[in-house]
Amino acid sequence: DFAQDMTLLLGVVCVCIWSTPPAAIAVLPVLLGFYKIRTFFSRTARETKRLDGVTRGGLYSAIEDAVDGLATLRAHKQESSLVAGFQRLLDKNGKVFFQTYILQPWCILVLDSLGAAIVLITTVFCVLLRSSIDASTSTMAISYALMTRGKMQFCIRLSIEAENQMIAAERL
Repeated sequence: DFAQDMTLLLGVVCVCIWSTPPAAIAVLPVLLGFYKIRTFFSRTARETKRLDGVTRGGLYSAIEDAVDGLATLRAHKQESSLVAGFQRLLDKNGKVFFQTYILQPWCILVLDSLGAAIVLITTVFCVLLRSSIDASTSTMAISYALMTRGKMQFCIRLSIEAENQMIAAERL
């Protein structure tokens, strides 16, 4: 899927540049932006997953300790301190989980904005060059540019998921 989508995206960019050559000046920095966002998202997602795993490990350890020493805790009436400690661990894990959870919508928003920039650039150049470009060529360029929004998101998410799976397999 990834190779097929990347080939499609390369074709879309080529069509946009072929139909409106001046758009290449503006589209190439947007593509660089896609690459930078992908790199940033990949590093951040990897670190938040790592932090989530670290904080979740503390939760599992606290549950195991509580189950093992439940009789002792009840005998010394320390249930409230156990609950308070567990709530602190849970809050810490919840903060990290929220960061992990909110990262993907942020990435989608930024990638959609960059995809909209490609559509805008292509459309503006089609309008500016309307005397030298056929209507059918302009229509094709704009419709192909519209495809970039969803496909670019999908490709970046697939590549990051593949990278994360390779790193997970590497740790084994």
